[in-house]
Amino acid sequence: MPEPSSAGVVAPATGRRSPTLLAFLLFVPLCGALFAYQIYALFYKESGVPSTPRAAHAQLVGEVAGGFAVSQTFGVMAGGLSGITVSARPFAATVEGDVVLTLTEIGEARPTGAVAEVPEGFAPREVARVVKPAREVVANESFTFSFEPLEDSHRKQYRLDIQAPGVRAGQGLALRASRGQTYLGGVLAVNSKEQWGDLVFAAHADRASVFRRVEHLLRDKPPWLRSRWTLGTLIVLYNWALAAFTWYMVFVDDETEEFAA
Repeated sequence: MPEPSSAGVVAPATGRRSPTLLAFLLFVPLCGALFAYQIYALFYKESGVPSTPRAAHAQLVGEVAGGFAVSQTFGVMAGGLSGITVSARPFAATVEGDVVLTLTEIGEARPTGAVAEVPEGFAPREVARVVKPAREVVANESFTFSFEPLEDSHRKQYRLDIQAPGVRAGQGLALRASRGQTYLGGVLAVNSKEQWGDLVFAAHADRASVFRRVEHLLRDKPPWLRSRWTLGTLIVLYNWALAAFTWYMVFVDDETEEFAA
C-alpha cells in the first residue's frame, strides 16, 4: 500500500474574513459615533422636563398687566425643578414695573404625559415665587425665571401663573404661545379660561440627565465614586471591551492548524 504523504493537511477556514483597510475605516467611525451618543445620552440629554417649541406661527397672549393673568399647567418627571423659561415681548413701545411668576403644585403628574386631574381633597400649594423687572423679561428672545430647586418635583403637576399686577395698561408685556395644542400634559389659560394652545415655555431640573440622577442616588458615597471621571472611565472601558470583542468575532480568522502526516 502506498504510504501516506508527509505533507501537512491544512484545516478548513472558519469563514471569518481577514480585516481590510475599508473595514477598519468603517469600524472606527462607527465605534466613535456610538461612544459619542452614549456621552450625550448620559451627561447632556434631558428627560422628564416639559417644553414647547416656539413655532413660526406662534401667537401673542396678553397684555399682561394689572389683573390680567396667563397660566400654564405641566407635569414634571424629574427631581430638582429649578427654573422656567418663557418667551415674551413688549405689548407696546415700552414696558414698566415687575413681572411675577408663581409656581403652584396642583397634583400628581402622569407618566404618559396626559393632563392630570387634581385629586379630590388636594390643597394646591405655592412652591415658588419670582419677581423680575419687566424690562429684563423682554430684553432677549427668552427669559428664565430661576428658583431654589424643588427636590421632590418628580411626578408632580404644576401650574405656572404670570402676572404684572402693578403695571398699568399699555406698559405690559405679551407672551408667546402656540396656535394649537403642542403639549399634551397641560393646558393654557387666560384669566382662568382655557385656551386652544400652549404657552411657549421650557422647564429645567437639576436631575433631568441620567448622570445627575445617578449622582443623586450616590449622594452619600465618596465624591470620587459619583464624579464624571468615574462614570466616564467606566464608559471608556465598556466601549473598548465591546469594540475588541466585535472586531475579533467579525474579522479575525482562527489560527491555521497544520497536521503532520
